[in-house]
Amino acid sequence: MSFASLSPDSRHGSPTRIRGEFIKLAVEARTDFYTEVQQFLEARLSEIKKRTESPKARSTIFAGATGCSRSAEARRKTSRSSACPA
Repeated sequence: MSFASLSPDSRHGSPTRIRGEFIKLAVEARTDFYTEVQQFLEARLSEIKKRTESPKARSTIFAGATGCSRSAEARRKTSRSSACPA
């Protein structure tokens, strides 16, 4: 493999050093990208946790998971023998 460059810095560098620089830059770019992705996902997870930790969200999630569509208050007012827990 041969390298040709018009740059005075690259012309004096060995192919091994040039490849090393390229690999270093590629790894840094990938690391920076993954850091940004991690920050985005952590922020998104934080938003989801905030929404799901509210009392209303928890009851909605529970209702969806159990098939209950009425609120606990509505069930208390109508019947104690409801299939959905109060």
